[in-house]
Amino acid sequence: MPAAAGGAATRPTQRQGDKLQHRLVQPAHAAAAALYAERIRGDSRRYAQHLSQCAAMPGAPKGAGFLATGWLTLLPWQRKLESAAMRSAIRIMLGLPHPALEHVAVRCKCGRVDLSATSSVEALEHISACNRFNKLKPHNTFAKSIETIIATTGSGVLIEREKMYYPPAPAGARETFRMDLVATGVPGIAQRLAVDPTITNPTVPTVLANAVLRHGYAANQAQEAKIVKYQQHIPTGDLFYPGAAELYGTACDTLVDLVEKLGHSAAAASRSAGERGHAGAVVAAYRQELSVGLMYARTGMLRDAVERSLDPQAAERQQRARDSYVYRVVHRGASFYHRSGPGSGRGALGSERVPG
Repeated sequence: MPAAAGGAATRPTQRQGDKLQHRLVQPAHAAAAALYAERIRGDSRRYAQHLSQCAAMPGAPKGAGFLATGWLTLLPWQRKLESAAMRSAIRIMLGLPHPALEHVAVRCKCGRVDLSATSSVEALEHISACNRFNKLKPHNTFAKSIETIIATTGSGVLIEREKMYYPPAPAGARETFRMDLVATGVPGIAQRLAVDPTITNPTVPTVLANAVLRHGYAANQAQEAKIVKYQQHIPTGDLFYPGAAELYGTACDTLVDLVEKLGHSAAAASRSAGERGHAGAVVAAYRQELSVGLMYARTGMLRDAVERSLDPQAAERQQRARDSYVYRVVHRGASFYHRSGPGSGRGALGSERVPG
């Protein structure tokens, strides 16, 4: 130990000690990620997926891999996840075929692609670009996760889903807008919070060439498109966040900002109510909730492709039932700390909901 003034040995503070393991391991993680990236660089799809789900790379944006692995860190008492979804998600992360694709012939509804002959990354690339697949379901799965974290920021939160005529269109415009989530009563936000989530796939041909060169390119392109469409029409005083995320885990900068803002607001509200509140813990829980929602979105896309191929009529009936289900239009929130914790037997955000 280096000696301090007077000859007394100094000891690391608690904060320094907490970060010591991270500082020691981070270079090894970065070196391993760089070596792996070099090995798969010849496969553009796998490399784009790797960039999207990896944060330990030089020059990576703050949203890099933000939602990639949170679902892997859930503890048994926090939340119950479907075993089939976990197995599928791990195979997708490793670029392996979906389990069902190895044993049965699965053709896309368009008839042009045999999904059984592809890896999970190639299958998801086609599903993301094919017009015969319903893209609304994975979008709604992710939107529900964002709704959940907004609702848990405080007991007075009201959320409207798919709010028509928001933001207001300019006079004489033919187009009317519809915002996915509009919330009032969110702690720390004076008026309304508007969020329009979207999921983009960095491996589709339209963005692949740039996605392998720029970390987070697909997410940031989707973010910019949302800003151009909505930002100029948002009423003064309201806050708008695009909420764009790549299918494999990288989030746009504004989604990271939203998670951090909501986490700090929820922690401050809890402390003012006399409850325990630590912003870092709340942000981590919110990030984990979104990671789980994104995981279910991508595994659900492959599951639906298999269901439709094996039993098209049953899959269509199931899809109609899902489409007819109206998720809560107005969602009243509850305190995050009141609804969660090891002793409560509930999920990380007080919910054992499995998106379907």
